Amino acid sequence: MAYSVELKEKVISYLEAGHTYEEAQRIFKVGQATISKWHQRYRETGETKNVDLKKLKAYIVENPDATYKEITKVFDCSKYYVQIACKELGITIKQEPKLSPDKLKSYMEKHPYATLAETAEALGASVSTVLRVLSQSGVTRIVPPRKPRKLDPEQLRRYIKEHPDATLKEIGEEFECSGPNVLYALRKHNIPRSKPLPKLRTVDLEEFKEYVRANPDADIREISKGLGCSESTARRVFSRLGLIYKMPPQKSKKVDPKSLRDYMVKYPTATFEDIAKVYACSERTVYRAFKQLQKPSLEG
Repeated sequence: MAYSVELKEKVISYLEAGHTYEEAQRIFKVGQATISKWHQRYRETGETKNVDLKKLKAYIVENPDATYKEITKVFDCSKYYVQIACKELGITIKQEPKLSPDKLKSYMEKHPYATLAETAEALGASVSTVLRVLSQSGVTRIVPPRKPRKLDPEQLRRYIKEHPDATLKEIGEEFECSGPNVLYALRKHNIPRSKPLPKLRTVDLEEFKEYVRANPDADIREISKGLGCSESTARRVFSRLGLIYKMPPQKSKKVDPKSLRDYMVKYPTATFEDIAKVYACSERTVYRAFKQLQKPSLEG
């Protein structure tokens, strides 16, 4: 319910005269929580008005085309309080420009990587307006993953020459990209790597048998770590000995597509890597959930 500034001034004057909140509630028919909020604001700022009417009127006279969004920024208040003040002054504020679904859809097709903020700024609307039109029109907007970062081949070649033993992960951290992106750039530009493949560790069969016998519940991953070899080496030894090894427990976490959609709308610039960290899963799991969002049963 919207209360007038005149009523607020009367309530504050009544309280300052020594009356209680209960008495003010009984006289002015306003809830105690609302009265307490008005009184607290008055004690902090010394004002009962949320928006100075004289300043607001002068601003609108000087800026007749100002919208609610622009006015709220100038007076540092919400749209609700501006509406109350304008109603008392009898002033009509220019409404926010309407955004058609066709115009929004056309822009999104031309700029698939644009964020909500960029879309709103380009179309002259607010982010909430863009989201509302998306919801009402049924237009699906899911931000695709960012484009792979383009690596400078000369810089990459120079770095590998200076760091011949660097791994793909280390190179990716240096250039702020993923290991697959580094590998793609190496193959595309024919950049050789001088780092040789690690030699396979020779496992002593008797030592292997003794370790497996001492750890009957260990899986293949735990055995390879315990013996200091790779899982593929441990598998070959198991095959050679004719033994059956235990697989490690699978940690496949499912991501709810609807939850993912809400997160991507809230954080439009998030990458698959960022989302995987939030949901504590792999990027591939996020990608599968992302593909589920594109199914007709989940749209709208």
